[in-house]
Amino acid sequence: MFSKRFASAAVSLTFLMGAALPGVFAMDSMEGSSTDHQVQKAVDLVCVQTAVDKRETAVAAGFTTYAAAVTAAQAQRKTDLHAAWAMTDATARKDAIKAAWKTFTGSVKTARKALKTGNKAAWSTYKTDRKACGGGESDGEGSGSGQEVQ
Repeated sequence: MFSKRFASAAVSLTFLMGAALPGVFAMDSMEGSSTDHQVQKAVDLVCVQTAVDKRETAVAAGFTTYAAAVTAAQAQRKTDLHAAWAMTDATARKDAIKAAWKTFTGSVKTARKALKTGNKAAWSTYKTDRKACGGGESDGEGSGSGQEVQ
């Protein structure tokens, strides 16, 4: 009796699966049809090269400016600390040392902020330029903006 029920259930299940599966396979084959996909514009490679060159030049210029600002801040700190250590009054010396470090820290923060702002602007311009080149943004470059040294 159990085997008759099992056999009956197995036959019914086989019949249902056979009826349902062709529809599933038909849907899969339809997904790849050209009617479902939009025709994508070809990527203008020279345009992308130009956009990348423009972005990388701007980022490099930002780092050059940043390095110059930090170098100048360090040179000023050296001068200020040298002068501070020439003071014989301990209170005045302590205040001068503290001021030298505060000035240096402020200068470096300002330089870092300018670098970050410049990098964001370079990437923003790149994204705009890149969109004009066609082909979407599936080139992997769009996620690189967060990887810049800040």
